[in-house]
Amino acid sequence: MVIQSVLAAFLAFVSPHSADAWRVDLLEFAGASAEKLPLDPHIRNRSVAMLDVVDALLELGAISEAKRLGDRIPDWRRGMAHARYAEAVLLREGKSSLDLVRPSLEIANNLAAPERVEQEWHRTDILIAISKAWTAVGEFQKAKALIEGEQLEDYQVGVVDSAVAQAKGTTSSNVKERLLELQETMRLQLMDRSQTAIRSLLGLHSQFYSDETIRSEIESSIKAGWKGVPIE
Repeated sequence: MVIQSVLAAFLAFVSPHSADAWRVDLLEFAGASAEKLPLDPHIRNRSVAMLDVVDALLELGAISEAKRLGDRIPDWRRGMAHARYAEAVLLREGKSSLDLVRPSLEIANNLAAPERVEQEWHRTDILIAISKAWTAVGEFQKAKALIEGEQLEDYQVGVVDSAVAQAKGTTSSNVKERLLELQETMRLQLMDRSQTAIRSLLGLHSQFYSDETIRSEIESSIKAGWKGVPIE
């Protein structure tokens, strides 16, 4: 069953991404296969696999299919699925779709309540996903306020700031400032934060590839910062 799920997910991505019906069908098959894993003792594996398929469906643009599957995830990751669904819709449709995704954002918020989670990082993972949804429509203050005062894990630090910076857009006039921020993060020599910073630098590298001066500085920053940092 697990092999079938992996195979279906792999086949769905053999060709360039699109919401072709056969790819969606394969991913729905993968999700249904994951859903057959028994809750006891496999609730974590079942939920992780289902969320992976939700993400793949969202990437293909199969929004409604992703929402239906995400709503059946049995643990706290259901909140992640609803928040990521909201982000995908808001990125595509803008603020006009807020009424459509508001129920999903409320579900995610409810699942992030302290009494609903077993570990604090579950809660903050959901809050970060909700923050990214608000970032998608330019609600940057609301996005940052959601995680203000929260005890974040190292891998979570800077994720919302990076999403906000990406949404605001980096131009040739402010790229130096952004580079300094990322370089400062990497100087902390904390693996998760450095990984987040390097991913942001790679995005800037693609954006400014045609500018040899900026590209060279970005490449130097990446080379200086990746020492001892495994990239997933």
